[in-house]
Amino acid sequence: MAAGATRFVFASSMSIYGSIREPTVDEHTPSMAPGPYGATKLLAERLLADSADILPTACVRLPGVLGRGAHRAWIPSLADALRSGRSIPIHHPDAPFNNAAHVDDLAHLVAGILKGTDVPAFCAFPIGARHAIRIRDVVEILRSEEHTSELQSRLHLVCR
Repeated sequence: MAAGATRFVFASSMSIYGSIREPTVDEHTPSMAPGPYGATKLLAERLLADSADILPTACVRLPGVLGRGAHRAWIPSLADALRSGRSIPIHHPDAPFNNAAHVDDLAHLVAGILKGTDVPAFCAFPIGARHAIRIRDVVEILRSEEHTSELQSRLHLVCR
């Protein structure tokens, strides 16, 4: 490429999967009726795959990203609701949750992809926390005073 780029990292989304009916999501999980946002991310992935011979690309399918300034994802929205004293409906409190990644872990992943030598011409994959924790535990951690460091330590990034 004219700018000297040798590979590209695209910030895709777990939204490409649409209605997920499987307990575990991986790069082979089928996309089923994604909404407009997920459909456009999936289309972008397909266009990048078609151009991978020109610019090798890794499409990282992001979960909720946590860190300073995080918003819209479930955990930051939950934290805001707790701070403001709003009622919080919790469904499936014993269900496992790992649909999150801290921005610091994400930065290390992207740096590794960009520096890597054994990167395929094209790959697309979801990321999430290495170990799932129960939804009720996420709520309890957020209710505690030291929630940021504990959540970050329990939701370390893993690539499937």
